Amino acid sequence: MLVLAVPGIKVPTEENPRAYITDTPPSGAKGYEVPESGYYLRREMDGDLVRVVEAAPETKSAKKE
Repeated sequence: MLVLAVPGIKVPTEENPRAYITDTPPSGAKGYEVPESGYYLRREMDGDLVRVVEAAPETKSAKKE
């Protein structure tokens, strides 16, 4: 799952508590890719993390005249 921290919060990663998820994604990324584990789901439910949802590409509908 792709996540970001809410502004102003640094969330420790599950594997390394000295590495953090922030509100600024790594360069060239839309967010931090993390496993959908209980740790990250709890942090999301607590409001520390938000899931990044990529917008679906817009489809053009054909007009019939």
